[in-house]
Amino acid sequence: MNQTPIEAATKFVEMNFPNCSAAFLAASAKKESIKKNSDLDIVIFDNEISLHFRKVYDYAPWPAEVFGFNLSSFNEFMNKNDSYALPTIYIIITKGFVVKDNGKAVSIKKMCEERLIKGPPSWSFDELNFARFEITDQLEDLITSQNVMENYFIVNKLFNLCATFILRVNDLWLGDGKWLYRELFAYHKGVSKQFISAFESYYKTSDKQQLIEFIDSILEPYGGRLFAGFYQEEEEEHVIDDFYLEEDEEDAIE
Repeated sequence: MNQTPIEAATKFVEMNFPNCSAAFLAASAKKESIKKNSDLDIVIFDNEISLHFRKVYDYAPWPAEVFGFNLSSFNEFMNKNDSYALPTIYIIITKGFVVKDNGKAVSIKKMCEERLIKGPPSWSFDELNFARFEITDQLEDLITSQNVMENYFIVNKLFNLCATFILRVNDLWLGDGKWLYRELFAYHKGVSKQFISAFESYYKTSDKQQLIEFIDSILEPYGGRLFAGFYQEEEEEHVIDDFYLEEDEEDAIE
């Protein structure tokens, strides 16, 4: 008899993390949604884990992509995670299935629900200015560039920078891939349509004017373009972006 995703995930956890405190399976793994080339996205809490990790296990009938945490250090992880405004782990925990619980699942879920509702921290003055600078830098390159192929790369960069800017100046969570657009559309249908129209206009015609005007319109309430006079001191860099799951599950936030 074929296993359901929940049965497969439960068996995987029992085989690989038998002493874990709690385990959550992403909602996208529900039986009617999972596909042959899908994977099981599982968040594990286990006190034997010293450092949180992301690992893909070769497991049948679906590979298991595991995000492992030590419960005692999860608050520290959440504080760092919130600064990147990526809610993926919270969504798996709050919207997914509990596949293992030694009495900790309810409290973990409550913590994550509270974080989701609270939203990410507002950008600081320096973070806002850095975002303005990044967009301005790329926009000025686009305005002056005559190289069609280079322009495609510049516009692709601007696409993500501008979507991120719109969401973060409004203190909203981000998304990865198609979820970035979905978060933008959920925020404001009118703004998202203007956004898509401006970028589509460039991709279809190579005419820069509509795109330039749109980008200026989103920067203007926050001081407009910023280039000359921008200053940033060097600080320790923490790279955690590649830890997070790409949010490509249709049902992750249903």
